[in-house]
Amino acid sequence: MNAIGAVVLAWRVKNILDMLVEAQKTNDINFELLLDIIEGKQQKAPITLGMDQQVEKQQKRGIKLLVTGFGLIAIGNVVVGISLYYA
Repeated sequence: MNAIGAVVLAWRVKNILDMLVEAQKTNDINFELLLDIIEGKQQKAPITLGMDQQVEKQQKRGIKLLVTGFGLIAIGNVVVGISLYYA
């Protein structure tokens, strides 16, 4: 149970970090596009908006994984404690 809980928590963290990295990449692309517009160059792609909302959605989805992961770790520790008591 402890190992499964740890994997669930790691998966949650990875998903949130992936979304944050994607948001930062999009932010960098937006800055490059704005610089092109200011310099009078042709815009290569549309400016992307709403990445903050995507990060928030991913974080909200991750709450269930957070609770599940810590719950599994807690149950695993209870099981270990019981097994030590009966050993």
